[in-house]
Amino acid sequence: MWGLLAEALCRRIPEQRHVINLSFALADQARLRSLFIEAGFQEVHVERVEREDTTESFEEYWEPIEAGMGSIPQIYLSLGAAERRAVREEVKTQLSRFVSNGRLVMCVEMLIGRGRAQRPDSDPYVGRSDGLRDVGQSETLELAKRGDRSASLDAQLLKILRCPVTNALLEYDSVAGELISRPADLAFPIRDSIPIMLTDAARKLGR
Repeated sequence: MWGLLAEALCRRIPEQRHVINLSFALADQARLRSLFIEAGFQEVHVERVEREDTTESFEEYWEPIEAGMGSIPQIYLSLGAAERRAVREEVKTQLSRFVSNGRLVMCVEMLIGRGRAQRPDSDPYVGRSDGLRDVGQSETLELAKRGDRSASLDAQLLKILRCPVTNALLEYDSVAGELISRPADLAFPIRDSIPIMLTDAARKLGR
């Protein structure tokens, strides 16, 4: 949906191209399938589908971008006012070919993955003492301290990202693999080096 915005930003700030393109890091079917398998899913199936998406107006399309919902919109908001206006007009012009009866009608391509999760009783710590479970959790944390690249974060991206609730700067917890927003009392997860800036995916601090 925001591919045109990403292209416009890459032309203006090419040094952040790799950060901007993180949002499309899961465009490879084989990689997405491997992530499902590594997460413990079985009978994994990934398919590429196309779906038609209709937005009532360009203004409605642009609203979440101005609200900074996601890493690409946040990079857009880091630009100066004049550059933001230029980007908006460029994207609006390119989207004009998708206008039908005043609405934006676009074909969206996506990858959909599904798999069967393991039963809870397959947890290797089920039935064991809390002490053994704590040992397993400690080992997991130790691996993270040694550098779990799935939870790593680009330094340039950290400077740009803001809390989607309060617009405050975020703290990077490299051990937990999370971005912390103290004012919102939320921790946003980082998955495969991609921050998930959605309140539904965040956890409350202290939980």
